[in-house]
Amino acid sequence: MPPRLETYLAEASAEHGTTPERVMSTSRLRRDCRARRDVMRRLRADGFSMPQIGDWMGRDPSTVFHAVEDGPRSPAPHHNLWSEAEDAILVARRAERVGFDAIAAEIGRSVQACESRMRRHVAAARAAEPQPVPEQVEDCTRALWRATDAWFRREASRRGMPIIETVMTILHGADVVARARAA
Repeated sequence: MPPRLETYLAEASAEHGTTPERVMSTSRLRRDCRARRDVMRRLRADGFSMPQIGDWMGRDPSTVFHAVEDGPRSPAPHHNLWSEAEDAILVARRAERVGFDAIAAEIGRSVQACESRMRRHVAAARAAEPQPVPEQVEDCTRALWRATDAWFRREASRRGMPIIETVMTILHGADVVARARAA
């Protein structure tokens, strides 16, 4: 990795109001993409090949080609890049239970785009939730088993029946137990 890459990352990040980590990430925010494009253009202007730039930035050379060869352009109104302000409005309005049609009109996007973006936010939030580790699941299972076992034993004692008959009666009904006794 050329030392210039770090310099260009710092400069482009400062110009676009982002961080070098976000520029190198897969973020699709407009400012991150524009900073990433500027870094690729600067490296290309220094004479580096597109495959080299792609390797350093974790991108396919065709991505570098489009970043370098395309002139500066403004995204279409319904372009895939969302600004942080649009994201903030979307999340805040949905928290207030505002419909997607009203949100779309407010931020100038389609209803489908707003719904899709919100699904991504929900999926990201779910992925960020801590998942129980196997030991916690095993401990919960043991605790549940002990509580269930204790409850069945108390119920058998209360009914004056053997525990197996109590379990069968509760789970399958009294008629199954009566048929089992008859057989």
